[in-house]
Amino acid sequence: MKPPRKGKRPPASHTPSYPDTAQIIAEARAVREMLVHAGIRRPDLDDVMQETIIGAVLAVRRGRYRPNPVMDPSFTMRRWLIGIAFKQLAHLHQKAHRRWEVLTDETVEPAEAAPSAEGYAVARETLRVLNLIPPWARTVLILVAQGEGVVNIAAYIQRPVPTAGNRIRLARLHFARSIKRWRR
Repeated sequence: MKPPRKGKRPPASHTPSYPDTAQIIAEARAVREMLVHAGIRRPDLDDVMQETIIGAVLAVRRGRYRPNPVMDPSFTMRRWLIGIAFKQLAHLHQKAHRRWEVLTDETVEPAEAAPSAEGYAVARETLRVLNLIPPWARTVLILVAQGEGVVNIAAYIQRPVPTAGNRIRLARLHFARSIKRWRR
C-alpha cells in the first residue's frame, strides 16, 4: 500500500454521526460568542451564523460529521461548528451583499498643482527604478499606489488574499532594493 500523498489527510476513522438540526442550533450560541469576539460586525453576524448552520446541516447530511466517541459530544460539536464558521469567515469579503459602501453626492476634486522640474526629475527616477523590478512586482506596486486594498489586488492578480499580501511585501522589498542599487 502506498503512503498517503503529502498534504492529504487519511479518512476519518470514526463513524459518521447524524445529529438533528436542533442539536446543531443548541450549540450555535458558543459559535455566536466566538464570532462577536472575533470582531464580526453586528449586521453580518446573523448572516454568518445562518451560513454556518446551513453548512453544518449539509455536512451532516453528507456524513462529514465524525465525532470522536471518547470526547464530550457538545464540546466536539462546538469545535466542529467553530471550524465551519471560520471557513465561512474566510469567504466573507467575497460576498457582494456584505460590502459596506456609503454613497454620497459629494465629488472630490483633485488639487491642482503646477508640475515642477523637481517633480519631473523624481518621476523619471521612479520610472527608471520601476523598470528594474519584475513585472509582477511593478503591477502590484501600481495597484497599491492607486489606493487599491489587498482584497482588490488579490482579485486582480487572481490569488488568495494572504498571497496578495505577501506579494505586496515582496514588491516593496524589490522596490527598496532597486532604489538602493540605483543610488550607488
